[in-house]
Amino acid sequence: MTQVIEAEVPGELTTCAPRPDSPSPPVTDKKVGRYIVELLSAHDDCYGKNRKIGELFGPDVYLGP
Repeated sequence: MTQVIEAEVPGELTTCAPRPDSPSPPVTDKKVGRYIVELLSAHDDCYGKNRKIGELFGPDVYLGP
């Protein structure tokens, strides 16, 4: 049996940090290093928020596409 539950996701969990722009020429090791750190930071932000949304609804809930 399917149970429908009306739920609201807090607004702060619906947006993630933006993906950084690729380093501009001349590309240096320092620029690439900063880009990687910023990229990982943006990933961690979204991943953490998605996990929090999952915790709100429980492990057996399908959130849709």
